[in-house]
Parts: sequence; C-alpha cells; structure tokens
Amino acid sequence: MGHKGIAYADEILYADAISPLSIAKKIPNMQIADPLKAISQVVQEGEQHILNEYPAIISREIRDFFEGS
Repeated sequence: MGHKGIAYADEILYADAISPLSIAKKIPNMQIADPLKAISQVVQEGEQHILNEYPAIISREIRDFFEGS
C-alpha cells in the first residue's frame, strides 16, 4: 500500500479503536482488531471522497500505470 502519511494514520487508528497517543508495544493484541481492514476502509473512503469532491484530480493519465486500466 505504500506510505499513507499522518492524515491517514490517525483515521486508521480511530477505525481500529486505538489512541494515537498509545505506545505501540503496550497495545494489547486483543485491542488490535484488524489493522488491514481498518487501513483498507480508511483508504477506500479517502479515495471515494477525493473522487466525489475533486474528480479532476484523478484522471486517466494518473491511473495509466494500473494493470486494469
């Protein structure tokens, strides 16, 4: 997935019910519900928001590198 940046990090932690102030090694395994699910959900919501609010930003030229394009 690559680097998502701080803007997404807080949203991903929130979706997984983890405080961004938590010390990583002290978070109980049981509290980490499913980080991949949270990452996927937040990224998809972010992409959808961008497509809805700023459709010109994501154009055919930018997506040409995807195999399915």
